[in-house]
Amino acid sequence: MNANDDVFSRILEKYYPNMTPSEQRIADYLIQHPHESIRMSVAILAKVAKTSEATVVRFARSLGFKGFLEMKSELQRRASRELGIPLRHSEANPEEGKNLLCAIADQELANIDRTLAQVSVTSLQAMSKALCEAKVVYTLGSGASAMLAQIASYQLTLQGKRSIFLGHHFNSYEDQLRLAQNPDDVLWLFSFPPYSSTVVAAAQFAKSRGLNCIAITDRSVSPLVPLVNTALFAANDNIFPSNSLTGSLLLIRALVAEWDAYRLQATKSDEDGLDLGRARPGEDEHVQVYP
Repeated sequence: MNANDDVFSRILEKYYPNMTPSEQRIADYLIQHPHESIRMSVAILAKVAKTSEATVVRFARSLGFKGFLEMKSELQRRASRELGIPLRHSEANPEEGKNLLCAIADQELANIDRTLAQVSVTSLQAMSKALCEAKVVYTLGSGASAMLAQIASYQLTLQGKRSIFLGHHFNSYEDQLRLAQNPDDVLWLFSFPPYSSTVVAAAQFAKSRGLNCIAITDRSVSPLVPLVNTALFAANDNIFPSNSLTGSLLLIRALVAEWDAYRLQATKSDEDGLDLGRARPGEDEHVQVYP
């Protein structure tokens, strides 16, 4: 085991020789997968370490933690240090009862920092331009990503853009996408691990129809990336099993704001073009006179 310079690794180094084989498998996984482990539940960690949930809980307590969640808070601190992200709340608020709340706050701030660090300005502007020029924007996501798709559609509608959220209650995504007949229509996709096969299939269908597809996902190896014209990446780490939505919400707000600025600039350019075509005061105007 290679111990890093952090509290958790020092704890593991101290207790590792006396651990049972099951506990050592847990320790090995946590050391080798620091970022994946902070999003795991007791059940998932037990499964990947090939042990029981009770053993995972006993493992956390044997290291001096009150339970599994407190151990995950320390894992989150370790991950933040490795990313070079300062802990803004966890260490500043050590009082009892605030540890979990502060750990969640630090995790979400870390997601924002990571999302900002990996944003491509070129991609941001390209997606905003696509949204501005679209006749209709269809939004699509599954599970928690469906909430992101609904929020994106709502934000666009507030700004006067026609937007349709594609639900999966009655018709398939493919059947709903058959309504997209205009080549300027845009499909805005959201997908995070575990990637929904139905969302990926919908992206493949939309691409085959020539739709302009854009996406918010987690990384460049996401199955959506080769199927879309432009993608932005949102950090989604969470100390709970589900994906964090904070980075994605930040990108949605930025894209809608960028689109609105692009729309206003395009409108101003059109108005300036009309002004150039008007006769200035004092200039001769050629008027056709009919008998």
